[in-house]
Amino acid sequence: MTHNLLILLIVAFAATAASASHGSSTPFELLVQKAVVVNKAANQLANKASNTAAPPATPAAPAPANPLSPAAAKDAKIVEDFLKKYQQVVAGVAIAIGFVFAFAGYRYFSATLFLCGAAAAGFVSFVLIDYYQPNYESSKPVVVLSVTITLALLVGLLCVYLRKIGTFFAGAAGGASCAFMVNAAVLNKISAPSAVPGLYLYLSLVLFGMVGGLLALKVERLVIVLSTSLAGSLAFVAGIGHFAKHFPTSASSFIDPTTHEATHDVWVWAYAAGFVVMVIVSTVVQLKTTVDRNKTKKEEQYKNSLLYAAPTTNVGNRSVYVDHVSGYNTAV
Repeated sequence: MTHNLLILLIVAFAATAASASHGSSTPFELLVQKAVVVNKAANQLANKASNTAAPPATPAAPAPANPLSPAAAKDAKIVEDFLKKYQQVVAGVAIAIGFVFAFAGYRYFSATLFLCGAAAAGFVSFVLIDYYQPNYESSKPVVVLSVTITLALLVGLLCVYLRKIGTFFAGAAGGASCAFMVNAAVLNKISAPSAVPGLYLYLSLVLFGMVGGLLALKVERLVIVLSTSLAGSLAFVAGIGHFAKHFPTSASSFIDPTTHEATHDVWVWAYAAGFVVMVIVSTVVQLKTTVDRNKTKKEEQYKNSLLYAAPTTNVGNRSVYVDHVSGYNTAV
C-alpha cells in the first residue's frame, strides 16, 4: 500500500505542474484526484479491519523434552525386556513347582519350608527393587537377580533349619493365596492412594499371611496341606495364564460391572474351574497319602521308650511306670 501511495504522489505532482501551466484542471488531473480519494478510503477500511481483527494466536507450548538421554532410554528398554523375560521364567517355574507343591507339599516337608521362605523373600525383594529403582538405571537387572536370589536362598535355608519359622511361612503361603483371591474379588474395587496403588493388596497379604502362619503352628498338618494345595494350584493356574492369556484378575472378569451379566469368555471359567478342581483333588490326595508328622514322631518316641512295671506294694494293686532311666532318652 505504501508503494501505491508513492506512485499516486508522483502522478499528482505531475498533474499539478500541468494545471499550473494550462491554468485549468485537465482530465488527467481529475483522474488522479479520484484515485487519491479511492486510496484514502481503502486505507481507512484497512485500518478498521486491522483494529477489529482477532488477536494473533499464541504459539503452542513446545512438547516436553524426553527426560532420558538416548543412552538412558536404551538402557531402560533393556531393563524392561529383561524384567519381561524374568517374569516369563518365573511363570514357567511356577507351573512345575506349583504342581508338585499342590500334590506333595506336606510329604516333602523340608522342601516346602525352603520354597515358602524363598518365595516370600524373593517376592518382597523383587517388589521393593522394582518400585524404588528406576528402570533407566542399567544396573537394575544385576541388582534384581543378585538381591532376590541371595535373599531367597538365605531365608529358605533359615526356614529349613528353624522349623517353627518355616512352618509359619508355609501357613502364610496359604493365607497369601486367599489374600490374592479376596483382592481380585473385592479389594481392587476400593480406590487406593495413587502413590501405592496396591496398598490394600499388601495389607491383606500381611493380615491373611499372619493368620495362616499362626494356624499352621497350632494345627500343622491340616493347615499345611490346605496351604500347599491353595498356593500350588494358584501358582500352576496363574503360570499357565501368563502364557495363554485371558487369566481372570478381578471380579469384573466374571461379571460385567455395567450390565451385571456373567461373562461368556470360556477361558475365564476354565481357569476358575481348573483352580477349584485342582485344590480339591490335591487336598484329598495329600490327606490320603500323608500322615501327621508330629503324631508319627511321638509314636516313634513311645516305641523307643523304656517302660517297666515297678514292684507292687501291699496297698492295693497299683503299678508305677518309669519313663526315664539314667543313660536313656525315653518318653511316654
